[in-house]
Amino acid sequence: MITIKKVEKEDIAKVKELLLETWIDTYGAIMSEDTISKITSIWHDPARLEAQANDEKIIFQAAIDNFGEMIGLITIGKNDGDTADLLRLYIHPDKQRQGIGNILLEQALKELKEYKRVRLEVEEANQKGKSFYYKFGFKEVEKKVENIEGEKFNTIIMEKSI
Repeated sequence: MITIKKVEKEDIAKVKELLLETWIDTYGAIMSEDTISKITSIWHDPARLEAQANDEKIIFQAAIDNFGEMIGLITIGKNDGDTADLLRLYIHPDKQRQGIGNILLEQALKELKEYKRVRLEVEEANQKGKSFYYKFGFKEVEKKVENIEGEKFNTIIMEKSI
């Protein structure tokens, strides 16, 4: 059984640990070790994660297993328009392909009643991520080249009506 809970201050160390493991697994073949290190240090800074957890305009939830371990997380930004931004959806590498991502996304989307769409960005080389989003009904709407910590990546922007 999986429990979905709001991420709180006391969860931040586990969030950071989960993000590091999933980033290495997801992007290890796509990004340099240096870029992954920079991103996980800057983007996943504990103070930044805590601010997101406390922000009323951000849905920040974690999936917890029967043993109390954090096995996945999702972050969605609530914008002023009619489109919300899926900022982060990561599942521990050992727990992927078990429906946890579906559960997290479905639960979070229930909280977006005032929105018409959800939008996300995924690296073109992230085959697992793209496959998941296509299966969940997201459609490609745009492509761009993104500079992330000095490296250039092809990024796909996807949307789903909700």
